[in-house]
Parts: sequence; structure tokens; C-alpha cells
Amino acid sequence: MINTRTRVDRMRYQSYQTPRAKTSLMAIISLLSSLAGLTLLPILGSIVAVISGHMAIREISESLGQIQGNGLAKIGLLLGYLGIAIGLLAFCAFVFLVLNWWFWVGRF
Repeated sequence: MINTRTRVDRMRYQSYQTPRAKTSLMAIISLLSSLAGLTLLPILGSIVAVISGHMAIREISESLGQIQGNGLAKIGLLLGYLGIAIGLLAFCAFVFLVLNWWFWVGRF
């Protein structure tokens, strides 16, 4: 004998499921551009990551739970700021080496 009551109950509960929250596109862009900023586009990708990360966090906080991805945005922000710091340190090291070379070798 088929138990029709459980099948009807299952159908009823399936129709009342709440929809899943969407992941923020800006958070995904922030994460991907921060990874590109650490590898392919050193400063530009990191700047895009920081801007889109802040936009994503604002979008997520204003959505009242309809949009998720706060962790992605925060990781994108962290890696974006890290990429900017590494880029600035590399630029300072390059300037230091050029000036040092000019002082010792370029004067002769």
C-alpha cells in the first residue's frame, strides 16, 4: 500500500521553502580582481579589488539578508590592500636601487 499522506506532505513542504540568498557579484569581482592584482595586474587589480570590495560590503549590509558574500568581499579587500602594499614596497625598493646605483656607479 502506498502512503499518499507522506507524498502530499513532502510536496507541501517543498513549495514553502525559502529561496536561497544570492551571492553579491561585486564580492566575486573583488575576490577575482584581488587575485589578479597579486599575479597579473599588480596595482590596477588591487585598486579594483578594494573599490569593489567596499561596494560589495555596502550592498550586502543594505540588502537585509537577501544578498550574501560578505566573506568573499572581506577576503577581496584584504588581498587588495595587501597587493597595494606589496606594489608600493616594490616601487620604493626600485627607486632606492636606482638611486643607489646612480650614486655609486653613475657618478664615474
